[in-house]
Amino acid sequence: MDNDEKWKYLIELARNNKANFEKDEKWLVKGCGIKLYLKPTYNFGRIFFDVCTDDKTPALISLGLGVYLCNFFSGKTPSEILAIDPNWFVRNGFTNGLTPTRQNGFASILNQMRKYAEAYSIMG
Repeated sequence: MDNDEKWKYLIELARNNKANFEKDEKWLVKGCGIKLYLKPTYNFGRIFFDVCTDDKTPALISLGLGVYLCNFFSGKTPSEILAIDPNWFVRNGFTNGLTPTRQNGFASILNQMRKYAEAYSIMG
C-alpha cells in the first residue's frame, strides 16, 4: 500500500469509527497529538479496544491510526498482544511517511495497549 492509499484508508477508518464513550482522563492517551481516548474492555480472557476523540473536527489520520490499532488488537488475549513485537509495524513499513508527531502518537497508543495487556495478564 503506498502512502496515498494508506492516508485514504486511515481517513476512512476514522470517518467510520462509531465508538463513543464517556471521555474520562483515565482513558486519555498521553503523548498523542490530539485528545485521543482509548478504552479497553476485558471479556472472557480477551481485550477489546475502542478509541474516540472529543474534538469536533478530529485529525482524521491520527484517529485513523488509533482505529487501525484497535481493529488489529481487539479480540486478542493479553499474551497474544504482548507477543507481537511493537517494532513489527515499523519493519513492515506501516509508519513510513508519518510525521514525527504522528509516529509518536502511534507509539503512544501502542504502548498504552501493551500496558493494558500487561495489567490484564496479571488478572489472567
